[in-house]
Amino acid sequence: MTLLDAETRTLQPLAWWAHNEYIEHPPYCIDGTPCEHVIDRNTLHYVPDHAVDLYPQDQEMADLGVVSYIGMPLLDTSKNILGHIAIMDTKPLLEKERIAIFELFGERATAEMRRLKTQNEIEEREEELRRKVSGD
Repeated sequence: MTLLDAETRTLQPLAWWAHNEYIEHPPYCIDGTPCEHVIDRNTLHYVPDHAVDLYPQDQEMADLGVVSYIGMPLLDTSKNILGHIAIMDTKPLLEKERIAIFELFGERATAEMRRLKTQNEIEEREEELRRKVSGD
């Protein structure tokens, strides 16, 4: 799960699971990745097999041995892209039924991202109001 910086076309991972553990992952540019398809087209992108062949510029996918990919954008209430959520696997993801499950999970992640964004906006407004009331 990531946050989008539209100006730099980078994604900041919020949660990255690899090799059976959560890992810290730096922001990365979406150009030449399947994530670019998700962000630029604002739609679910499903590559059941041979993903690395479709994205030869994505060296990290090759290094990880990625075979399949599914990703979808996370949207705010105005349909602006907040980030995305994706699954990459070293095996083919050929069961289309899993797409529906992934979409449900993505919708739940979207709801949480919206909640966090709203909470941050409220906290910023409260802080601004406190400064005005205290005369700072």
